[in-house]
Amino acid sequence: MKHEQSVFNKLHKFSAKEEPMKVELALTDSFGGYVRAVNNIKSEGSKFESQITQVRKQILQLANDTDSISNDAARDLVQFEKACKELGINPNSNSEYKAAKAAFDELVKLAKDYRQLVKG
Repeated sequence: MKHEQSVFNKLHKFSAKEEPMKVELALTDSFGGYVRAVNNIKSEGSKFESQITQVRKQILQLANDTDSISNDAARDLVQFEKACKELGINPNSNSEYKAAKAAFDELVKLAKDYRQLVKG
């Protein structure tokens, strides 16, 4: 029994000494996973950055197109208003004018919103 106790004590001392080392070595197994995770995240992030850049360009183009249309609308609205004034007619009596004026107001708002979205 003394021999068994002696072996048990030695085994306990040996495993107690080795246990921290095993834990430390087991932790190093995780390190490669962290490196792979960083590489995967950077790769995905790069894809998203590229997509965001492309979407921003498209939104900016949409804002420019919206500005162009609103400039055309403004020119036509002013021209119609002048013609109505010469004829003594209230432009607001024309439903198409009112709809075009509302569309113009919406175009101006959209262009502003799109530009703000690109800045944000």
